Amino acid sequence: MRLFADHVAATLQHLRLISSLEAERNRLRTVNELSRILSETLRLQEVAARALHQIGTAIGANVSLLYLWDARSETLSAVAAEGLAPSALLELSAALVSRKTEIARRVAQGIESYSAPSDTDQGCLHWEHLESIATREGINASGIACTLELPLEAHGELVGMLSFLTSDEGFSTPDTELAMALSVPVALAIQNAQFYERAAKQAEMMAEALQRQEELDHMKDELIQNISHELRTPLELVLGYAEMLWSGELGSVPPEQQAAVGVIARRSRMLSRLVEDIALLWHLERRTAQKEVVDLREIVTITVADFQARAVEHGLALSARMPKEVVMIPVVPLQIRRLLDNLIGNSLKFTLPGGSLDVSLQVIDGWAEMAVADTGIGVPTEKLQRIFERFYQVNGSPRRKYGGTGLGLALVKAIVEMHGGSIHAESPITDDPARPGTRIAIRLPLSGALG
Repeated sequence: MRLFADHVAATLQHLRLISSLEAERNRLRTVNELSRILSETLRLQEVAARALHQIGTAIGANVSLLYLWDARSETLSAVAAEGLAPSALLELSAALVSRKTEIARRVAQGIESYSAPSDTDQGCLHWEHLESIATREGINASGIACTLELPLEAHGELVGMLSFLTSDEGFSTPDTELAMALSVPVALAIQNAQFYERAAKQAEMMAEALQRQEELDHMKDELIQNISHELRTPLELVLGYAEMLWSGELGSVPPEQQAAVGVIARRSRMLSRLVEDIALLWHLERRTAQKEVVDLREIVTITVADFQARAVEHGLALSARMPKEVVMIPVVPLQIRRLLDNLIGNSLKFTLPGGSLDVSLQVIDGWAEMAVADTGIGVPTEKLQRIFERFYQVNGSPRRKYGGTGLGLALVKAIVEMHGGSIHAESPITDDPARPGTRIAIRLPLSGALG
């Protein structure tokens, strides 16, 4: 008899083990199936709906709710429910907001998984709120007897909470354990969906910003083209007549009016140059000009010769140093001429009488280096990196001694970059504090694509 009893006990233990293994296998199968279903979507509402349906069905819940936790506002919001009408869900969220302080305190202490009678005060939402809402929505909630709350945590971060209600005596231990196991992939899926929503929103904002930028670029292009077209012709006419008046071609000008005519001519030339600079910057950004292979020595020599008269007028010594060999390079000749005009013109403007300017050209390791050095007033070290910015003035005061728009060196940099080169400025370059000087060197590749 004892042997029989031992055999029966062993058999029962074996059956319990088989039952336990079968239950574990079913639990793992359910977890895997839920993970698969949740992985099919990144839409937050769809993730929440699928999670509630799967878990609620598995544990036999009458009502299933999913809340999201907002750490910044310290509030829970009901975002999905099964067994409640949508309007009831909105009232639930309002009820949660009204208990913000209490919920925040409870979250700070840590939401623990538990199954308790629905009339207790342990849950995040008082039962009378849900009961009254359910009654108005025509839902029979009088039989609800127990609630099960589960925190949703992913990577150490609270993302929300699951709440299940049942009309039975309560959730069994296996059901509670199953719900706890299923809450893990739900928390991860919700966190991923939130990441996706934020990324999608940021991508949408970036797309809108890029579209707006394209619209602004188009408006800028139209503005520049209109400025070039509408201002260039009248400015040329004003300048032409001003110079004719100044030269006396239209008759003698009274001495008291000659100064005014001279101002008109100078300012007209300045405005004309500004329009040309803006238009050239626009063309440089779009690389519309065609390159051709030229001997860089010719451009440098002609440009320096053109400035000799102005240098003498300013009491300056202007010299040039060239290599004996040709320096063939693919460039846009007019742009390189404008580049040298701006550099030499800048040096003339900022160098006091008695000073000197040196323009040099040499070949260094496959690069053609052009440099303009002067003994002028120099540039403060902390401002050297900014002199190539558009409209930047070393002395931005309205009463500054030297005029200009601040586009000259910005235009030089744009031309250099369009040719695939580099530009560098240094100051001081002398030991004389009264004439510290500045040197701007430009390097252009000797070989480059045409066009």
